[in-house]
Amino acid sequence: MKRIGIVTFFSNCNYGSVLQAYALSQYLIQKDYDAEIIDYLNTNNLFNIKMKIRTIFNRLGVLLTHPSMWRTALKSKSTAKRSVTTLPYETISNYKDFIENNLKPYRGKYHRNSDFDAFICGSDQIWQISAPGLNNIFFLRFTMAEKRIAYAASLGSITVPKYNVKQFEKYINGFSAISVRECASKQLIKDFCNQESTHVLDPTLLVGKAFWSSITTKYEKQDKYILCYFLNKCTGVENIINLAKSNDLQVLWIETGTEKPNGSKRISPSPFEFVSLMQNADYVFTDSFHACCFSSLFERSFYVVRRNYQGYPAQHIRIEELLTTLKLDERHIDTCLEVQQLEPISAERYNVADNKLSVLRKVSVHFLESALKNI
Repeated sequence: MKRIGIVTFFSNCNYGSVLQAYALSQYLIQKDYDAEIIDYLNTNNLFNIKMKIRTIFNRLGVLLTHPSMWRTALKSKSTAKRSVTTLPYETISNYKDFIENNLKPYRGKYHRNSDFDAFICGSDQIWQISAPGLNNIFFLRFTMAEKRIAYAASLGSITVPKYNVKQFEKYINGFSAISVRECASKQLIKDFCNQESTHVLDPTLLVGKAFWSSITTKYEKQDKYILCYFLNKCTGVENIINLAKSNDLQVLWIETGTEKPNGSKRISPSPFEFVSLMQNADYVFTDSFHACCFSSLFERSFYVVRRNYQGYPAQHIRIEELLTTLKLDERHIDTCLEVQQLEPISAERYNVADNKLSVLRKVSVHFLESALKNI
């Protein structure tokens, strides 16, 4: 059995991150690969330490030559740290349990070329190209080029800044197969590196509705409800309470450390319970990309609020592209105040979206099969 090491975000206390990591690993396992999530934060691993040091030098090199980037870098770091420290103990505990029981990250002292037949980096914004300096771990610089595969990697930007162009070209040209989550990323790779890549689905959409339905945990019996999941503070959330009252709906507010409006019920679901809540919601209000993915997958009526990214604002492109692909652009709103009345998404609209997802799922499966075929 061929052994595949997966390098991706999984430990940043975010539902989307842990669920996309789980989806990709389970997809590969179902295809008879021995797939493992690599714990790139494990400081007992010599390669992790070396890659961390190289990444630090990459970042320092850019910051010393582009001092104007210090403020943005520190602001982004602070925002990421605050998003975790403001979470309640129950939520953090749920993430830790999920990681240990379902992701079971590989924590060997080494992840040498001989340990794995191939390595896959992805998905999520692992290639955050606006950050000063590139992350060596997420570009798989610890292994040989023929073993490097990128699945649904995201650049989180609409351009490649000058300070990263040279290194980006070098790193991209060091892959045996590349796929990306956004068409914008595909175009950037073509423009800056003269390399072809494949546009594929995020792993949460790759595995499909039946996969999630077979493993989700029923949160508890609820009345009809609006599910709210906001990673940033959002303007006009009180309007959701008013809409809920006028439609005899409860408001369930997933705890993320953001301010909860009066009249809502605060909850801290596990990742599988999160999926179940998405599956059974009457309406979803969110600013999260992966909440948008699950809402679409389960054909929920949802609204996605434009998020105020503190560090790198171009990250919004991922949601815009997904909604455009699904022909649901009108569900993207600036504030909750724009929704005067709750409008369901019709079955006909979702037929169009499902057909598009079906086509992209075939492309995604073909990419993975081809990339792994000759390893």
